Amino acid sequence: MRKTARWLAPLLMLLVLFAGCQSQEGKSSLAPYDLEESQEELLSLLGMRDTAQLFSYQCPQGTLAVTASTYVLENGEWVSTGEGTISWDEETEESQDGVFSLIYQENRSFRMALHGKGTSTFCSDPITPSVEPTAFSHSWLSQEVEIRLGQEIPVALFVADSGNQMASFTVEDYFSPEGFGEMDLVQAVTLTFSQEA
Repeated sequence: MRKTARWLAPLLMLLVLFAGCQSQEGKSSLAPYDLEESQEELLSLLGMRDTAQLFSYQCPQGTLAVTASTYVLENGEWVSTGEGTISWDEETEESQDGVFSLIYQENRSFRMALHGKGTSTFCSDPITPSVEPTAFSHSWLSQEVEIRLGQEIPVALFVADSGNQMASFTVEDYFSPEGFGEMDLVQAVTLTFSQEA
């Protein structure tokens, strides 16, 4: 499985490059990437339909950096497990719109890439839950949202528990961590667009 994961990430990145950016002039938004049917089928064939996602973004004017952050919930507080940033200088006149790719791996880490003028790839720390989970739930950002500089936007949420029931959650639950109660493992991924490189 680990050998497979090594070649799946580059394959997913190639999928992004072949699909091209879906930029819309003057709009500053983040949305699930609109995959064609053949691309969705490829993800399904690779067994990645529930563990991989792509998001397109159109940066607001003045954006100099995009940061992807990963967290685990510990005692009701979000604790960082990794971060990666792509940035550029103010003199760059080209559009900084791009694509964010995310893969949830078997060791409960996130493999991520920010694709824009360049590409920045990084991986979060793996997580070992205190007990082996039996119930799982995940949620992705499912609709277009407006980007506001300096504000985190949750794009993925993964919840696991050793109980036999699992409530459903949305990425908006990131802002209310107390709602996860006694879940054994809660992980989140956010994007932040900022004016500082």
